[in-house]
Amino acid sequence: MQRKQDRIKARNTEPEGCLHDHAEELKRSNTALNAEIAEHKLLEKKLKAAEKKNRTWLEHSPVCTKILDLDFNLQYMSAAGIAGLKIDDITQFYGKPFPLDFYPESFSNCMIRDLEKVKQGGEIITQEGALVDTKGNELWFESTLVPVNDDEGQLDYIMVVSVDINERKRAEQERERLIAKLETQNTELEQFTYTVSHDLKSPLITINGFVGMLRKDLAEGNSKHLENNLSLVDNATRKMDHLLSDLLELSRIGRLVNPSEDVPLEELTRETLELVHGQAKKNGVQVEISPDLPVVFGDRLRLREVLQNLIDNAVKYMGDQSSPRVEIGSRDDGDETIVYVHDNGIGINPRYHQRIFGLFDQLEPNDPRVEGSGIGLSLAKRIVEVHGGRIWVESEGLGHGSTFCFTLATKSHSTAQSG
Repeated sequence: MQRKQDRIKARNTEPEGCLHDHAEELKRSNTALNAEIAEHKLLEKKLKAAEKKNRTWLEHSPVCTKILDLDFNLQYMSAAGIAGLKIDDITQFYGKPFPLDFYPESFSNCMIRDLEKVKQGGEIITQEGALVDTKGNELWFESTLVPVNDDEGQLDYIMVVSVDINERKRAEQERERLIAKLETQNTELEQFTYTVSHDLKSPLITINGFVGMLRKDLAEGNSKHLENNLSLVDNATRKMDHLLSDLLELSRIGRLVNPSEDVPLEELTRETLELVHGQAKKNGVQVEISPDLPVVFGDRLRLREVLQNLIDNAVKYMGDQSSPRVEIGSRDDGDETIVYVHDNGIGINPRYHQRIFGLFDQLEPNDPRVEGSGIGLSLAKRIVEVHGGRIWVESEGLGHGSTFCFTLATKSHSTAQSG
């Protein structure tokens, strides 16, 4: 008891200066603590602001960012990643394995393989892939898989950054299309040069030969032979003129095109028949037009050329048919109309079905009864293709007639496109 009283007495007798020093030290410590707390709060505020800024940037960036854990489960996905997928809440997929179900299987397999490489080797990998949106369109993107380590250098998570490359893909596809078109045109040009040089020589040889005979007739005063040979020279000259005109016309297709418009097919067919009426009447050909022909969309004058060439062909190749007949009609094929010209003439062997659309190809090139340069079907083919259509022939062979068909956009299709 005495000892306790002595301690109390000693404490009470402690110098006042020591108590003051303790108070000052306590005050300094408190001030430092408050400063440290204030600094911590400031850092926390800056961290939240930076996090908000980064998240805002991620959510509004055109670049899609995904965060995956080491089991490849989705932890985060920015808004750009779900554009066009009609997903209301992406968080419903958090914690689920990536790639998600809406990615194509081929892409998923490739992604999983590359994620394993990143996880095992720590390398950055870039790949291309595509998914299909709700309208069935392919959405192409380039993804970079980036391993992200923690402060101790251990792999913490994998970040996948994807960039929209649809424009680039479209440009690549357009380039490939143009290259293919150029290669086709080069092949056609090579064939064109060869066939032109060959076919132009024929009337020139004829003219040259008969000029010599004319000189002989003049020298001998043989007026009968003179008139006949002049007629042959005249025919050869006309043939060359016709050939050159057709070649010029063929070269213009695709460059000189009139504005497309809605064209009533029945009206166009009747206009065309007026142009070929004389030939059809001469050969005794009955021409029938199917009722209810639709309205098509295209260059009216060029489409008339197609019909004229096909009807001309049908009339020419009737052979010895006792009741020659040509039928012009159409049938629907989705957004397209298939126009056909059917005849009951000589028919075409299936092995010639492609060849007849080539330059100067004629089934009966040496038959004097068949007029023309052999360019008509090439012209028709080029015009149809410029309109985005296809042309072909259907025939079971000789003696079974022929049906020439080509496709055109319908009026409703063209209206839908312009809308």
